[in-house]
Amino acid sequence: MRVTCDLSDIKKMSCDLLCVLLTKEDTAPADLDKLLKGQIAELRRRKHFQGEALERGTFVPHPPQRFARVLLVGLGRPSEVTLDRIRRAGGTAGQAAMGRVVTLWPKQLPVALDTGRAAQAFVEGFILGGYRDLRFRSESAGRQDVQQLTLLTPQERQVAKLRAGAGRGRILAELQNLCRDLSGAPGNVLTPTALAGEARKLARKHGLRISVYDRRLIERMKMGAFLAVAKGSAEPPKLIRLDYTPKGRARKRVILVGKGITFDTGGISIKPGENMFEMRQDMTGAAVVICAMAALAQLRPALAVTALIPTCENMPGSRAYKPGDVVTTSIGKTIEIINTDAEGRLLLADVLGHATKSRPDYLIDVATLTGAATVALGNAGAAILATSDILVEKFAAASATTGEKIWRLPLWEEYEQQIKSNIADMVNSGGRPAGTITAALLLKKFTGGIPWLHLDIAAVDYEYRGTEITPKGPSGFGMRTVVEALTNL
Repeated sequence: MRVTCDLSDIKKMSCDLLCVLLTKEDTAPADLDKLLKGQIAELRRRKHFQGEALERGTFVPHPPQRFARVLLVGLGRPSEVTLDRIRRAGGTAGQAAMGRVVTLWPKQLPVALDTGRAAQAFVEGFILGGYRDLRFRSESAGRQDVQQLTLLTPQERQVAKLRAGAGRGRILAELQNLCRDLSGAPGNVLTPTALAGEARKLARKHGLRISVYDRRLIERMKMGAFLAVAKGSAEPPKLIRLDYTPKGRARKRVILVGKGITFDTGGISIKPGENMFEMRQDMTGAAVVICAMAALAQLRPALAVTALIPTCENMPGSRAYKPGDVVTTSIGKTIEIINTDAEGRLLLADVLGHATKSRPDYLIDVATLTGAATVALGNAGAAILATSDILVEKFAAASATTGEKIWRLPLWEEYEQQIKSNIADMVNSGGRPAGTITAALLLKKFTGGIPWLHLDIAAVDYEYRGTEITPKGPSGFGMRTVVEALTNL
């Protein structure tokens, strides 16, 4: 979708939908209201539209104009407008949009609200809110896609900031929608091999270096835990590596790891059949990391970032790993298998351990790791656990900007007792109590003292009700927050 910003000229404006953002204290631009014969003022007079937060009003202009419909979106009191509210207003517009859309930028916003950030938030919301996945329908729903979004402002000094913010918003939102596409793809379509193929496409498009390691090379890396999970499936495992290198000197080196289980039956410890179809999304961490790398390649921060994505299926085949097995990881630590449905931490442990050998400045992993995260936080936000206060601060600040809520859980040593094994270095499951924490404590053992943060998105990778910016379905949660945190690191 094309996104442009310019000075407003109502008389020359032509579009399918005109979106007007109004606070409670705003009036419509005088030239627009004159063109519409006072229709907006009349709506306000009759109290059909008051500019309340996320209030919506739609009408067909009379007499007919060069825009087919008018959409009014309220922002509430000017002093109460936030980035998140602007983003949700954008989502409201995106859900109603088709063809060519023009948005008139509001007259009054809080002084502390940066114009570029606000434009970014609106464009993000617009693109995210308008997302629809029609790939697997035999008939089109007849919905016309949005071809162009134009932001218009009467203030010349705002145009450059609007353009910069809108451009960044388009990059991030379109990649979050791609993340939703990957996350929502059926397991028979998005296999580990297919996921590697999608990563190759993005690498070629955005100039990332890519390597894809097959089973033989993974064996050379001695990733016994990763390979154990992959054993039960006919689909071969892959380890995807993406590298972003800045043009100048890299200030920091970061390794991102994303869990890529393209379908999770639970293995021998098989899951209940009800809602098992949702386990096609157990690779959302991988999708977040892959799309984040594509965003970094376009935004070009002064960081060197390597992404490592282990991907396979967890199936109960005749060669599948079993409860009671002991596996040896890439750094020689051994894990006793208590539950084959605690497989994601096995992939991550192997890859995190391997990553420590290059001694990066920071380690970050993203995974749909534990159902316990939902028990702890519901579906409102993701859990983070970390050994680095710096990373926590960066992610907290990023969360405040993106609107993706996160909450830190502790890594108290008292929980270590739950993952002790009688025959190996550790067990792969600490049971139900504090399940998100004990899973993270296992991962911590593979971080080699390197500052590390773990983002558990199991509770938020799917939107069950639908919001202004997230239609019901895969959410793509975390991609914008990871990018925001890294660009500010």
